This record gives sequence, structure tokens and C-alpha cells, in this order.
Amino acid sequence: MLLRRPDVAEAEARLASQEFSVLQARAAFFPSITLTGLYGPQSALLKNLLKPEAIAWQFASNLAQPLVDGYNLQGQYEWQKGRYEELAALYRKQILSALYDVENALVAVRETARQVKLQASAAAAWRRTYETASARLREGTIDMVTLATTETSLFQAQDRLALARLARVRAVTSLYQALGGGWSPTTREIEIARANAVYESEKGPWP
Repeated sequence: MLLRRPDVAEAEARLASQEFSVLQARAAFFPSITLTGLYGPQSALLKNLLKPEAIAWQFASNLAQPLVDGYNLQGQYEWQKGRYEELAALYRKQILSALYDVENALVAVRETARQVKLQASAAAAWRRTYETASARLREGTIDMVTLATTETSLFQAQDRLALARLARVRAVTSLYQALGGGWSPTTREIEIARANAVYESEKGPWP
């Protein structure tokens, strides 16, 4: 269910994206050193770039940059971590909500199945009563009004049975929706394997 529900998958994707943002914010604390080659008429600039004093200046500039922007970088890092915690809480909330939906749907399926069974028994009983009343009417032991009353009760019982069956169909549909769509042992194994493969390929050196 957790692998198939779109809302859970969306919350998980947002959390994974934010985890990358936290890593980016942390990486900003480290100096950034880039070597760039210039060609054509400006190739002389590359010669100047490789001079010891130019290299020293470039290194000093890049190394000092994180120190100058320290408060800003720290603020960005803390903000990204806070955002990650927020999305993690939303992810947990979405999982609990999904489990709650499934639990309610399972209860509804069980209760509506019980109601269908009870209403089917009641409708069958009223069918037998109506057949008995029809036989007695032919024998002349009851009048037409009594038969009509029995027939009305039979129709009401059949109507309640139809409503109970409709409620069961709706409950089963809600369960199907709560589970995130179709499900079978084969698709379950395939999707779990796919999810594990994606996790292993994207987690990097972090567990």
C-alpha cells in the first residue's frame, strides 16, 4: 500500500528532494576551486592564471569565501534542515493517514458484508412469507389486503438488500482506492524490488 498510493509517493519524493537540498547546503561550507581553460585570442589569460601569485590569490579567495559568508551559509543550512524535518513529519503523517484510510475501509467492508448477509436472510424470509400468503389466498383463508401488506414488506426487504449490496460495493471501492489501486502478489514483488533498486542507486554513501 505504501508503495502504490500516489499521495505517499509524492510525500516521499519531496522528502528525498529535500535531503539533496540539505546536502547541497552543507557542501556550500567547503571551498570551491574550479580550473577553467580559455582558448583563442584570450589564451594569454591562462598563462597568467598559472603564475604562482595568481594561483595563491585564487586559492586564498576561494578559501576565504565560506568564511565571509559563514552566517548566510549557516542560515541556509539550518533552514534546509528545518524544511527536511517538516517534510519528514508530513511524510510520517501521510503514512499514518494512509494506514487509517485502509483500516476504515477494511472495517467498512467487513460491516457491509455482514449487513448484506443479514438483509439477504431477511429478504429470503419475507419471500417465504409471501409465498405462504399467496397459497393461503388461493385457499381463501386470507384476503387480498393481507397479501398486499406481505408483498409490500417483501419489496421493502429487497430494497434494503439492494442498498446493503450497494454499500458493500462502495466499501470495496474505497478499499481499492485506499490501497492505491490494483494489487497482486506478482505486482507486489515487482514493485518492492523496483523500489529497493531505486533506493540503493540513489542513496549514495549514506545509509
